[in-house]
Amino acid sequence: MRKIVMLAVGFGFGVCAFAQADTAAPVKEDNFAQRKQEALKRVDERISSLNQLKTCIAAAADAAGLKSCHKTHKGDLKDMRKELKEERMQKIGKRQKKLESRKQKMKAQAEIAPAASEPEN
Repeated sequence: MRKIVMLAVGFGFGVCAFAQADTAAPVKEDNFAQRKQEALKRVDERISSLNQLKTCIAAAADAAGLKSCHKTHKGDLKDMRKELKEERMQKIGKRQKKLESRKQKMKAQAEIAPAASEPEN
């Protein structure tokens, strides 16, 4: 008997997971294409920065020129990291707003539900 109950519960979870996977697939594909585009853009920026560094190093005549190249490259990397951090912070802000609106909706539904189920005297 216990095995049958466990099988039924496991089957129920499997069906729920399968149904949920079907509904979430199109959204993830759109999101994947966008993330892929952004990742390629970042890689191109890094390659460009490295090519500039390579050109600068090749043109350097002495140690001071080489040091200048590394300093410039370091500044470029710092700017790229700053931009990425700002993008992440914007995404976090959007997620927090979305969660806050969900909380408010759930709170409003919770307030409506008990009022509807209370018996009238």
